Amino acid sequence: MAPPPVSVPVVAEDTPLLWNARDEDGKTVKRDDASETSSQQRTYLSASSRCVIQLCALTLIFDFTQYSVYAPLTAVFEEIICNRYYSSLAASPFLAQRDCKVFPVQSELALVKGYKDTFNQIPSILLSIPLGLLADRIGRRPMLLLFLFGFFLCDSWVKIVCLFPDYLPLRLVWLAPLFKIVGGGANFGTSLLFTAAADVVSEKDRVDVFLKMSAMEMIVQIAAAPLVSTLMTFSNCSS
Repeated sequence: MAPPPVSVPVVAEDTPLLWNARDEDGKTVKRDDASETSSQQRTYLSASSRCVIQLCALTLIFDFTQYSVYAPLTAVFEEIICNRYYSSLAASPFLAQRDCKVFPVQSELALVKGYKDTFNQIPSILLSIPLGLLADRIGRRPMLLLFLFGFFLCDSWVKIVCLFPDYLPLRLVWLAPLFKIVGGGANFGTSLLFTAAADVVSEKDRVDVFLKMSAMEMIVQIAAAPLVSTLMTFSNCSS
């Protein structure tokens, strides 16, 4: 039995030399269209990669500002409380026998820092849902700018109180979280960064991006403490 005849495609003068590619829907796509689609994908990946790098850098800077200021700010608080405590005893704050580790000083320091850290969590707890809905409406970038502005105001208020301890009670640092109403607290800012990363990468790449952003925080935790401790040896707040 003779085999069935094989159909041979008719080749004309204007027939392309390369076969046409097919897209995901099975439709015929010309080579020019396929290369254009590949170019668009590369451009998209390049744009998303740049955005991820920016988010990782912003996460690194933000976490470093938080962890690096913790120990020096505690030392400043202790110095202010110690000076005020010995001044209230009608003694010179620069006596050699002055000890800032006495119970009244450390008790006030624990009270100031404890309430300050507690109040810092309230804006994130109360405003996470409203600000999240607002971020969906106006976009991630405006909310990120508002968050950074509120964080700047909060940090500036603490520095102002510490700069004028003779005129402003140290407990006024408890009012600093009020400025975070502008853009939420630190927890909201971290969630906003991860949400922005999820918006620009594909679903299969999100785990990798989230791990990279989490690694930024781990790097800060490892590097910030020894770096700040070294810097504090060169600059004493009591000098």
